[in-house]
Amino acid sequence: MFCPRCGQQIVNDARFCSKCRFILAGVTRLLASDGIIEPPESELKPKRSLQQKGVRGGAKLIFLSVILFPLALALGILVGNPWPLIIPATIALFGGSLVFYAKLFWEPSPSRPPELHLPPDLFAPNSALPLSKVPTPGTYEPPRRNTADMVERPSVVEHTTKLLDQDPQ
Repeated sequence: MFCPRCGQQIVNDARFCSKCRFILAGVTRLLASDGIIEPPESELKPKRSLQQKGVRGGAKLIFLSVILFPLALALGILVGNPWPLIIPATIALFGGSLVFYAKLFWEPSPSRPPELHLPPDLFAPNSALPLSKVPTPGTYEPPRRNTADMVERPSVVEHTTKLLDQDPQ
């Protein structure tokens, strides 16, 4: 593998480039997923708050009491006594009080989308080659260096001094 910032050849399981210190965690994840970034499942699925869990549990209990009501009614008719209806009524009362208590006293969760935790250098400007310039395997050539940029240009003072040193013939 080659570093996308400086072109240095690196071991495939390296965590950063030894030459320019570019963090390679995002690059290896991109290579493994063919260039598609998917956040982990834990970040995709929003977590329910305690209030949402309480309301949901209370609603389930109310639904259970609605299902049990015809059975308790049939049993009460068979027995000739309305006492079996106490079971679904108690469950419905408990479910309703749980919904009410959760809405009234438990704090809701802040409603915001899940955050992605990617390495900070992954999408920084000028941090990596554009996708059009990413080398295909086996055809990589290191970037060409402009040697004119490597040598410092002489200063204006140095050039003027050389002109004054010449003999006026």
